[in-house]
Amino acid sequence: MSDKKLEIFFQKIIELRWFICILFGMVMLFGFHSLKQIKIDAIPDITNKQVVINTKTFGMDPTRIEKSVTYPIEAELYGIPGLLEMRSISKFGLSQIVLIFRDDVDIYFARTQAMQRLSMVGNQIPQGLIPTIAPLTTGIGEILIYRLYAKDGANGINDLMELRTIQQFQVARELKRIVGVAEVDTIGGYERELHLNASPKNILKYGMTTEKLIWQIQSVGENFGGGYIEQDGKQKIVRTFANIHDYQNIMDLPIKIDYTGNSLPLKHIVEIRQDYSQRLGAATYAGKETVIGTVMLQSGENAREVLTKVKQQIAKFNQYNSQTQIEILYDRQFLIDENIKTVMKNLAEGILLVVGVLCLVLGNVKIGLVIAATLPFCIFILAACMNLFGISANLMSLGALDFGLLVDSSVVLVEFILANLLLSKSTEDKANSIAKLSSQVVKPIFFGILIIIMVYIPILMFSGIEGKTFKPMAINVIIALIASLFIAFLLMPILSYFFISEKDHKESRFFKWIKEQYERLFDLVLRNSRRVILCCGIFFAFSAYLFFVMSSDFLPDLNEGDVVFEVVTENGTSLSRAKEILQNLETEISKEKEVAKSFSRIGASEVGLDPMMPNAADLFVILKKEYKGNAKKIAEKIHDKINKLCDGCDISESQPIKMRFNEMLEGSRADLSLRIFGEDFNVLIDVTKKLEEILEKNSEIKEVASDLINSIRKSHFINIIPDYDAIVKNQSSIADVGKDVEDAMAGIRIGNFYATEFPIPIVLHLSEKDRNDPSLIGNIPIGLGDGGSFPLSKVSSMQESDDIAVIPRLFGKRYSSLSIYLKHTNYSDFIAKMESEIKKNNIIPAGYYIEWGGRFENFNSAKKQIFTIVPIILAIIFLILWKMFGRFKEILIVLSSVPFALSGAVLLLFICKIPITISVYIGFITLMGISLLNSIILISTFNKVNDLKLSCLLRLRPILMTAIVASLGFLPMAFGFGIGAEVQQPIAITVIGGIISSTITTLVLSPVLIRKFIH
Repeated sequence: MSDKKLEIFFQKIIELRWFICILFGMVMLFGFHSLKQIKIDAIPDITNKQVVINTKTFGMDPTRIEKSVTYPIEAELYGIPGLLEMRSISKFGLSQIVLIFRDDVDIYFARTQAMQRLSMVGNQIPQGLIPTIAPLTTGIGEILIYRLYAKDGANGINDLMELRTIQQFQVARELKRIVGVAEVDTIGGYERELHLNASPKNILKYGMTTEKLIWQIQSVGENFGGGYIEQDGKQKIVRTFANIHDYQNIMDLPIKIDYTGNSLPLKHIVEIRQDYSQRLGAATYAGKETVIGTVMLQSGENAREVLTKVKQQIAKFNQYNSQTQIEILYDRQFLIDENIKTVMKNLAEGILLVVGVLCLVLGNVKIGLVIAATLPFCIFILAACMNLFGISANLMSLGALDFGLLVDSSVVLVEFILANLLLSKSTEDKANSIAKLSSQVVKPIFFGILIIIMVYIPILMFSGIEGKTFKPMAINVIIALIASLFIAFLLMPILSYFFISEKDHKESRFFKWIKEQYERLFDLVLRNSRRVILCCGIFFAFSAYLFFVMSSDFLPDLNEGDVVFEVVTENGTSLSRAKEILQNLETEISKEKEVAKSFSRIGASEVGLDPMMPNAADLFVILKKEYKGNAKKIAEKIHDKINKLCDGCDISESQPIKMRFNEMLEGSRADLSLRIFGEDFNVLIDVTKKLEEILEKNSEIKEVASDLINSIRKSHFINIIPDYDAIVKNQSSIADVGKDVEDAMAGIRIGNFYATEFPIPIVLHLSEKDRNDPSLIGNIPIGLGDGGSFPLSKVSSMQESDDIAVIPRLFGKRYSSLSIYLKHTNYSDFIAKMESEIKKNNIIPAGYYIEWGGRFENFNSAKKQIFTIVPIILAIIFLILWKMFGRFKEILIVLSSVPFALSGAVLLLFICKIPITISVYIGFITLMGISLLNSIILISTFNKVNDLKLSCLLRLRPILMTAIVASLGFLPMAFGFGIGAEVQQPIAITVIGGIISSTITTLVLSPVLIRKFIH
């Protein structure tokens, strides 16, 4: 568009000034309304698209689970569209399969496909087993954890059984009714059952078998429908009415007619008692057993809103229940509030600094405020768009929002008008003059901001975790920059018309002094041009060296303010013993002055998203508010204490959200894991131990241990060895023997007892005494074909051994895994060293292989994508600059600011001891756009006035203003404190360091290059 057409455009803008002002007022109102509706969270949800399939396997042993449950389901699930990864765990009581899908796959489509495939495995797995799909939640889904307790402090087994019942059938159901709650997981307490404890002695005495006993009393307490009949004009429903109002009445049920013709009641063979099911998990709080519930957020919901509703429901429960109360142990509200507080504080301080500098450099508060008017409009337009696109406000999505950068367009435009406006007495002359001046500077402003926008567009091409992390941030910056252009071109000419007058055209004393110093520097630089170029070259080379020796990481860890310790006791440790250990740890940890609460989740929970063994636990340490900012140091102190208290335990340190993210993304909670693939269990265990020994010798390692979840583990087994000859001689079969043992030991659910609206399962199995004493297991009665029975010991023998208890698989291949925690974050160098060491020791047998996993994979993936898009960015920038200047030498001078901007960024990162993360690379990309803006303005001015010194002096104020306000906009983020500050620091420090060096380059090196190659 020609300058004349642009001048006419701006004339129309000023003519329609009142209409445009009203339009912007309406935008502000709409934006303010949108601001209150934005989803707010601490961090973006980077969880991959996954479907979790759980199959409860009751008493089956792990090797059978793998072969008869996990394998058939896996085989049926292969080939689902968009499936990237399939990992599974087979352990006592559970088969879990996790399906990972591409990001472009709709999660509901994935779940539907999985359900369709599961409907086809019914005949391929043991009867009675039902695969179910876990709730649709994410890595940040655990938004609140609470405990249920009796107000009088009662803590016996019956009390915990009652609490568990209340939790399952009242509290959890009420909380699940809240929109946005995906599930309420339960762990701890005792699940109530009615146990019919059979005596092997009485079963044999009365010629019964376990199978016949089950057949006789199956479905006790249940009603069955019989349709309806019509009689006398009435419809009458037919049913078998088997309700039992007192469970003791079950004991009078006849099960057999004896030789005298009298019925034999059930009470002669079994005794009945209220009891609890075998537990796979427990929960403790402050050294005492308790019942814990975990509220899980549905994917895509507003965490803050859902938390508010959940807390209201909990308060309501506490108000109306005098005997039972709920105490919140952990919730994400504090983390969300503190992170948003940090973001808002940084943004507010950034605004104040930007406005202050504008007023100082311009020497005019009124003009400073005119330019600063850009900011509220940008904020409200951004809020409206974030709400429209469903982008949440969090540390990362707002992490690159620099208010200094947003006012750059307005700064350049208003400063140019201020410096060149020749006011006449006529209002018409003023309007025309502003329109003419605006048209002269619009092109460099537009192309400068366009270049910054273009460097962000390739970030939208990111996929995977890095895409989920940085796409919202890129979208927000692009929206804000486009908004700033609209405000600069539509609103600033109008505000200039309203507020700029003749007396505003003056330079402040502060700027006059800067201008005098720069004139001296300018002359000095031109006299020593070769030395300037040499110094710049040395600076660039030194920064490049620093870049290659600095450590690297995927993303900086967010300080969540609370700590989780993963405590793994010796393999085969019982749930009761693990509970005692955790209770002791909690009692001691609670004595620390920084600790507000401590609680543990031991083993597996009801939903089974976290399939831990009974010897593994998550020990949560909730810190007092005043100590949360120093969580890392406190965690180290508590870690040392736990190591002393729990000798022989594997202890790993993490944080609640970080732990869940790592587990859901990689299957391992560690930042780095080493997987060993192969078929033979013993070989895998042996190789894992040897690798652990090699790794322990490395001084770079903070901790190494078998992975909490994805490691092949052994446990203690009692093996019943069948005597095939004896079985045949006694007219029985392997299947009959196995079934009778399974029913007697694990029990079988034969019906329900309804004391209230909640069903209590009725379970038949051997008495506790007979089941828990290995020497009495041989008395289990085995049925004969003719109706008699004989003891198990007659057709088998028993032996104890250690065997496989956990079997992890990845795409059907068995593997074992080591969790590795380093003292640093330079994963690539560490892996290269360890691979060389492993190869040298030659411990990986033929047919076996290793793979590294963890955060470094995400880092390498993101880095690869960045290195792919950087050439695209440079090509786009080159084309825009060619459109602007059309000369190769001028383009090269503009582009020369980029390497020196990156050099300054690296130097400041090195000084601040910040590793190279993906956030830093995003900062580099941002700098590639920002650093070019001032060079474009300088060369555009030089092309018009054709005087190098005059060009530099004319552009000195806008160059300094754009650089200073852009830097100061990030300053609070770079050096701020508080929860969440560490996440924003890398980008902010990168940009500040780069802007400082690129500004020096523009004012010092660019004149030298212009004189040498153009002037």
